[in-house]
Amino acid sequence: MPLTRDLDLAETIAREASEILMRYYRGDYRVDTKAGEEPVTEADRAANEHIVTRLEEHFPDDGILAEESADPAAILGKRRVWMVDPMDGTKEFTRHLTEFAVMIGLVVDGRPVLGVVAQPAEEILYRGIVGHGAECVRPDGVETMRVGTTTELAELTLICSRSHLPEVVARMKDYLGISRMLQSGSVGLKITAGIAFEPLIASLGDDGSLVREASAWSLGEIGDERAVEPLIALLGDDA
Repeated sequence: MPLTRDLDLAETIAREASEILMRYYRGDYRVDTKAGEEPVTEADRAANEHIVTRLEEHFPDDGILAEESADPAAILGKRRVWMVDPMDGTKEFTRHLTEFAVMIGLVVDGRPVLGVVAQPAEEILYRGIVGHGAECVRPDGVETMRVGTTTELAELTLICSRSHLPEVVARMKDYLGISRMLQSGSVGLKITAGIAFEPLIASLGDDGSLVREASAWSLGEIGDERAVEPLIALLGDDA
């Protein structure tokens, strides 16, 4: 299968970065503030450095755009670019919640082709290659991800931010008649959390707008496992 080696290495590196995050999660660490008044920790930086170093080792000719060491100029002219968020959900990490994730994706010629989302604290990893489906990997086995079969709006589950809950979310929930709502940190986990629900998922960004990844649920036929594959790949992109 094309890109299998790339996906396997991305998964390995994401798991290594997860171990780094968990060492900090169980101990003490410094928390600083970066642009936008967002928190950044020693764990973010350590995981970022590890991921970038490992990607450079295996893919020396590829570009890398990482959250904590972004250099847009370094990816100019590169056909293949790795998109890295070493820890999505830093606020939840600092509150000792489990809703944080390592996200690594590959973009080729401007299009996302594969992605990995690892949730270290829950030992769950999501992976997928566009055109070949997506999977949820747990300690007890691997589950193929599929879009739910429910089409009634009132039966959907609304997944939204834990730390940013604008009034428009409640208004939309009431307007659509949705009764179930799940709050979560990490954009990646908001989307991949849908594996736990049969209904389709409506996902909101921190500003209350529908995030781009949510459109992945409608890219295939209802119930089609291949409809979920762009979901994982998009999570590696800079949404």
